[in-house]
Amino acid sequence: MNLASYYKLEPLKINDVVLLYALRRTKEAEIIDGIRDLESIMPDEANDVVIIEGSNEKYINGRFNLDFQFSRPLNVISIGVPQFANGDQVQITRIDVNMSDVIGGVLVKRDLPFIVFFTHDGTKIISMSDINPPIPEKKDSVKRAKKKKKRSKKRAKKSSSKSKSKSKSSGKS
Repeated sequence: MNLASYYKLEPLKINDVVLLYALRRTKEAEIIDGIRDLESIMPDEANDVVIIEGSNEKYINGRFNLDFQFSRPLNVISIGVPQFANGDQVQITRIDVNMSDVIGGVLVKRDLPFIVFFTHDGTKIISMSDINPPIPEKKDSVKRAKKKKKRSKKRAKKSSSKSKSKSKSSGKS
């Protein structure tokens, strides 16, 4: 038996830094065991997210455009926002949130190097490279002219040194 839980996203803006999205459950439905492709089940028109729980599997599917997404809903206690960096030291301002079932968010303040989430499951750090992964630079490859393979030429076998000495001595007499 598989259980599908449908959710609406509820936004919460936190100090012009980040817009967090929490899940609010709207309904539950049992899914027939005959459906094998559980990760392809999408939420209906009235909902944003569906979480499908199977015997050993759990899928989160939805229609949302977030900068970052957690692998499962988290209970966020507070977030840490870096204020300034001085060499190896960073001063972080902690903002209390106490929000349950957070699935992800959108950064409002884009100039942050990272943001720290203090949750019941530990600390999660989201860096700007997680949100905007660096694109590797492709070098223009120089096209080389195709070289034709040279065929090996057949050569006469050289006679061994013994036969050469015999032929020289026999030729003199």
